[in-house]
Amino acid sequence: ARRAIFVMFEDNESAGSNTTSLAHLMVGPSPLVMIGVSLKYSIRLESDELSAMTDTQRQGRFITLEGSEGGGKSSLMTEVSRYLVGQGLQVIETREPGGTVLGEQVRALLLDPDMTEIDPRTELGLMFAARVQHVETLIKPALRAGKWVICDRFTDSTYAYQGGGRAIALDVI
Repeated sequence: ARRAIFVMFEDNESAGSNTTSLAHLMVGPSPLVMIGVSLKYSIRLESDELSAMTDTQRQGRFITLEGSEGGGKSSLMTEVSRYLVGQGLQVIETREPGGTVLGEQVRALLLDPDMTEIDPRTELGLMFAARVQHVETLIKPALRAGKWVICDRFTDSTYAYQGGGRAIALDVI
């Protein structure tokens, strides 16, 4: 059975605004995925369901945060991580590209302003090489150990950056 944990994002930057966004975390036998949007918001978890979870349900989960540059993913990661640690869970924070030595080197290469003539398919290959390393050496072992992994960007960003940004066909990705 799946249960939802609701997360309320309140816009603290718009004076007098009642704007809120609602996301939910599905808790069940499969890994957990949370998609964040461009947010510069505080986070308030609106459910006590996490603290009521059984040991089996508290096993490792994978949370991804997706959003635009400067959208608040890092701040959201900090808040979600703080909450989960407060619930007695072990949490790993990571990012893509990055998270491993190889991933960080790929990140530095892709963000290098002198790297202007990289073919989009080469960029995609580098992203997937970094992802395989990330998944196999950090994410899977952490999940097997019962840890919760929060990742700043993952697959959806590949579709946005390499698909939309670099015009690589989605079926190739």
